[in-house]
Amino acid sequence: MVEDIQPRESDQRALKKQRAVEQLVRAFQDAVVPTQQSLDTMMDRARAFRVIRVGGAAHHRPIGEGILLESRAEKMLADLRHFLQIARAETNGSCFCHGDPCIEFLDESGVRIAEIGLKHRRSLRWSAWVGDAPLVDGFGLMKWLRVNGVTDWDRERARKVARAVWDGQTAVLEAVHQLYSLVGAIDDETDRALILAFKSEIPYVPIGDVRQLWAPYALRMKDEELVRVEVQWKKGFLEACKKIAEA
Repeated sequence: MVEDIQPRESDQRALKKQRAVEQLVRAFQDAVVPTQQSLDTMMDRARAFRVIRVGGAAHHRPIGEGILLESRAEKMLADLRHFLQIARAETNGSCFCHGDPCIEFLDESGVRIAEIGLKHRRSLRWSAWVGDAPLVDGFGLMKWLRVNGVTDWDRERARKVARAVWDGQTAVLEAVHQLYSLVGAIDDETDRALILAFKSEIPYVPIGDVRQLWAPYALRMKDEELVRVEVQWKKGFLEACKKIAEA
């Protein structure tokens, strides 16, 4: 009698991991460095597109939570193509996210031919490429999407933070940290530069139990430096928040 031998659970995990690695290697072997020509070649075949808000990923593909915009109109495709111009190739991706929102392109039969993620408003991620491709005008693309009814969630969060500062619900220094993480969603270049500069000037100040490990004179110096920085930048920051909240 031949005994039915089942692979151990650890062997199954190892085999699954090996297959995932092999799949990733094959994907990279088939991928190319980002070029405008490869993007244009794909879009020559496209007859429709969908903009989808991304909720996660499965098997290296984004999972859409809902269609935000879709069209088969030639003018809409041409307008979108105008903003999908890349500046140069980046062989190393900046992070592991797929980008949000995701733009799906369909051929004349309605078959999906590409999924391209918009990463941090600055670059495109496409599985056909090795690395990401910086956009020539990422802000222009986001503005075009807004005009066509796609909600810019990061922009809305930035406006909410800015309003909270003016309403006295959020402290200035806390708001600086929050807007720093959303700086790509702020339209005005001067406001972006001010937030980046303010954030760079904020010193490290220990909080909580760790303060007990610091000498009292060192804590006083840090606290005084923090107050000085806030006084120096507060007026300009509040003016920037007013513009962001009203944008």
